[in-house]
Amino acid sequence: MLIIETRNYTFVGPDNGVLSIAATRDGIRQALRIDERRAGLEGGFEDLRREGHLRPSGGANNDRRATQGPRQGDNGHGLTLSGTRSSGGEIVGEVLVIDSLGNIVTNIDGPSLRGVKFDQRIAIKVGGEGLRIPFVRTYGDVKKGAALALIGSSGMLEIGINQGSMSGRLSSAKEGTPVEVERMPR
Repeated sequence: MLIIETRNYTFVGPDNGVLSIAATRDGIRQALRIDERRAGLEGGFEDLRREGHLRPSGGANNDRRATQGPRQGDNGHGLTLSGTRSSGGEIVGEVLVIDSLGNIVTNIDGPSLRGVKFDQRIAIKVGGEGLRIPFVRTYGDVKKGAALALIGSSGMLEIGINQGSMSGRLSSAKEGTPVEVERMPR
């Protein structure tokens, strides 16, 4: 579990990469990893809520037990963000989360895809399963049932199906599954 203090907020939640997106956008001041066993919180988030350590003003940061865990990371704020890398014209990342609609949200941010034009087709592999799909602005830019790639509201690459479930189509997709993106000729 993580506690991340930003310019305007304090985030408390699982160490699954999702908090990193919001926190990075607001400017990370500090981040602490909670060692749940050392802090006596084997039940995780539910224990924090039940014991009253979650307070809107960031009270969890003042709880000694919550901050006993080691600092983590290498970005100057104590937080390790899952990174992407470029390899021979490909951008390599991973599945960050699958949302409730079956869209696959990756850790590949918009700036990593600079040079890719809207409506250009890109080749994407998710856990070895390949797709050749258009890079679009919105889900509505393709027909119902068509696959697509776009930069979602999180600022990250999403792979989805207009009014459908991409995770249902790509059965190997889960958190941490490798994602490779390659630009293709129009």
